[in-house]
Amino acid sequence: MMKASNFACFFDVDGVITQGPNPIAVAKPAIQTLIQLNVPVVFVSNTCMLESEKAKQLSSILGVTIHPEQVVLAQTPMRTLTDFHNKHVLVSGQGQAEEIARMIGFKSITTVEKVCEAFPELDMVAHMNRV
Repeated sequence: MMKASNFACFFDVDGVITQGPNPIAVAKPAIQTLIQLNVPVVFVSNTCMLESEKAKQLSSILGVTIHPEQVVLAQTPMRTLTDFHNKHVLVSGQGQAEEIARMIGFKSITTVEKVCEAFPELDMVAHMNRV
């Protein structure tokens, strides 16, 4: 039986472990080796999707089993904000940000996109508002 590691590794996914849907050349064997040696590995990404989806995606790309608990995504810290579930919150993020916030338990959500629709003159990202 192999002894537990006295350290862990955190890796940024985007551009470090993967380039799009493909692993960076040395990343796949490096991650496989760390897992074989029982080194705890955590993957961090600014992606806005379910941790379980990202874990499946990484498992497929890297050829090892990655568990959802090993994945920290943009919305992961929101899970600790249970005091705000019944308060009105502003959610910013790409993709499924609003849907994921609702799944986490937030009930009254406004997105940045909704603010921009309601107040287009405040949207400085929109080309029509640039001076």
